[in-house]
Amino acid sequence: MSEPPSHVARLKLVAPAPAPPGVRARLLVVTAGEAPAFLEPLRERMTGLVTVHRLGEEAEPGLDEVRLVLFALDGAAEGPAAAQARRIALRADTCWIPVLNRPNGPGAAAAPAAWAGHERRRAYVLMGEVMNAGRLDLEPGPSGGRRGLAQRLAAAFGARQRDRAGAAADLAFAEAPPQAVAQLAAACRAAGADVATVDYALQPDGAVRVIKVRAGVELAAEAGRLARRRRLAERNRRVLDRLAETLEAALAREAGTGLGRRSAA
Repeated sequence: MSEPPSHVARLKLVAPAPAPPGVRARLLVVTAGEAPAFLEPLRERMTGLVTVHRLGEEAEPGLDEVRLVLFALDGAAEGPAAAQARRIALRADTCWIPVLNRPNGPGAAAAPAAWAGHERRRAYVLMGEVMNAGRLDLEPGPSGGRRGLAQRLAAAFGARQRDRAGAAADLAFAEAPPQAVAQLAAACRAAGADVATVDYALQPDGAVRVIKVRAGVELAAEAGRLARRRRLAERNRRVLDRLAETLEAALAREAGTGLGRRSAA
């Protein structure tokens, strides 16, 4: 029988000890640079369960109480930060701690510009579960420009009508059942993203083409004249609540387990 590769031979799996009594198993969120917008609301929802580590700014974290690792990196980490991210992921692997949004995964390239003319939409994929985020093809109304008063008023009225119609369509999409669930989830798996934001194009025949997958949850900006009409604050709260529930459930499956006793769920 041939010898295993050297890197496999050196890999030693270590069972993490169950969290001591009174200590709750934790989620370790690893960031680089500016923290993502969803992180602080997530910490508020998962009080006492989240530990944050910033690559390149702090000593590598201990994993004694960690039962789940989530990488929340804005783009690919580079240089020493990338090396530290890989070390953290490898240490988690040796302890059988699940790693979400594994650093330096294959990623997903943007689709050709040919899809730009189709209806563009956004969804969140949370460990296989898909939630509609919103439409990306809302067009702002044209400005009045240097025209007569009557023309400017007519243009403003038309723009307002288009804005209202677009906001209504966006809200209806957000409230509707998600589309192409299996395809979007598969695109995230291929990109190595477990918690992700997916932009995709909807063709006239109903076919879906993935434009881009980005690890993490990109929340909609809650400012602007259409924000209230589109209920963006409410929608952001909903996805944050669901993200917290999903991560808490995953954490609960791992809490108190050791090597050979992982939950089958």
